[in-house]
Amino acid sequence: MFVPQQLRRDFEKNRNKTSNPEVYHKILKSDFEDYGGFCELYVEAQNGIIETEQVMILNDFMEKYQHFIPEIRQFINLNLKPFEKLIKPIIDKAAFTIDVIDIPKNNSRYDVVMICGKTYRFLFWKKEIAIRVEFQDGSIQSMKRTDNPALEN
Repeated sequence: MFVPQQLRRDFEKNRNKTSNPEVYHKILKSDFEDYGGFCELYVEAQNGIIETEQVMILNDFMEKYQHFIPEIRQFINLNLKPFEKLIKPIIDKAAFTIDVIDIPKNNSRYDVVMICGKTYRFLFWKKEIAIRVEFQDGSIQSMKRTDNPALEN
């Protein structure tokens, strides 16, 4: 479980170059060994302040995120491109990874963003299937396959 003081103390503080908030960042390993080996966690702050609500959302999400993985995997399978459907056995064997978890500050549309997906190899190609999942109030609000997961759904 995280507490605000721990986030400010143990996380690296970065200034977000594209917007006003500061961002606390840490690479988490132990919880994500089965999902790519690590995950980058970002928590937005303003004037060094991380809201207690953000920490509660983060802790709740960290307890429950694994329950969403079957639904996300199903979404990936249902959104394969025509060529990918032909090589579905290869994609099925590719590891599911969780790359980024972002806890924004004061966003009315979502309170957690998770960037996840699969990377597969076929002949000489290496291709990534990136999924941006937005959560609100402990449930999936939207999922989108995207080439740029930084953009909102």
